[in-house]
Amino acid sequence: MDNPKNFSSSTAYSALSSVSLTSNSAGPVTLTFLSNDSTAVESSSLATMYLRLTATSTSPATIEVNASILSNAVASDYTLATTIVTVAANTPSNTTFPVNILINNDVTIESSEYVVLRLSNPVNAVIGATSQCTFILRIMINQFLPQQTVSL
Repeated sequence: MDNPKNFSSSTAYSALSSVSLTSNSAGPVTLTFLSNDSTAVESSSLATMYLRLTATSTSPATIEVNASILSNAVASDYTLATTIVTVAANTPSNTTFPVNILINNDVTIESSEYVVLRLSNPVNAVIGATSQCTFILRIMINQFLPQQTVSL
């Protein structure tokens, strides 16, 4: 992505899963995942991850959140409910933004499923040195083989 006039890029630290957003009138504004991974139980039906703004924004910005499958998960196992995170102008530092995944509590007996979230396509901003920042969600199964009962 070209660097528009009056914009500057900054390093995004992949260890922090960060994306640097830069406004027209101030230095970089960074959104970071609060952690790099999490586990949700399949029966919970919702997993929420958070992005945190590390400096006050001076201009509005948006960034897309995309999901992809890392393991035996299939598209019907989850729905990414948050696909765009919007940062309003003058949003204060340390504001958090939820990223929600709806989890389908299916009846298939399977191993844990993994979904990878990536940040991309910033508007009125740029992604820093790391082109994709990631978050890994483990969806832990809650089914077990059917129990047999014995009647006496």
